[in-house]
Amino acid sequence: MAIDLIAKIAPKNAAFTGMVDAAQVLGGGGSGVLPDACVPLLDEDDFASDSATKAPTQQSTKAYVLAHAGGGAATFQHRWTANGPFIAGTAVDGAFISDTAFTITAVWLYRGTAGNASETIVDINKNGTTMYTTQANRPTIVWNDADKKVDCTLPDVVTIAAGDIITMDIDQAEATTPTDLIVVIQGA
Repeated sequence: MAIDLIAKIAPKNAAFTGMVDAAQVLGGGGSGVLPDACVPLLDEDDFASDSATKAPTQQSTKAYVLAHAGGGAATFQHRWTANGPFIAGTAVDGAFISDTAFTITAVWLYRGTAGNASETIVDINKNGTTMYTTQANRPTIVWNDADKKVDCTLPDVVTIAAGDIITMDIDQAEATTPTDLIVVIQGA
């Protein structure tokens, strides 16, 4: 059940002098017109009304977040970026050291501007060794991929331990000058 509330906002540094009655909050005499210093609130734990005119209370927001948090492990993402033109190379955009253990659940590749032939192939490494032991499954985008992004096959090795060093290599770049490569791994 939703409960409509109205919060009266006191000027900065104003002393609290006690409760305000409904007539005073509603602009005197219960006119229903809110004074400028009032904000309509809605105490609704399920956000069912989807109100665009009333703000949720702190308690409602907390209840909603806790009810919809999923209870699962936190999601982790890391992104490597090669801004501008890119070529084949190792440890592109540096390395990261994982501060927690996780399992890779998704890998995405995006390339802004295509070359004019061939394909771009990347590899993800853990502690200097490929995680794609089946090399044919490495994240790959062909030069004429229309939407510029690929949901990639997961690596053969998907577990990361705290302290592992993860890097991304560009094993092959498209012909001419492809630009703006982004590789993202997600885990839980």
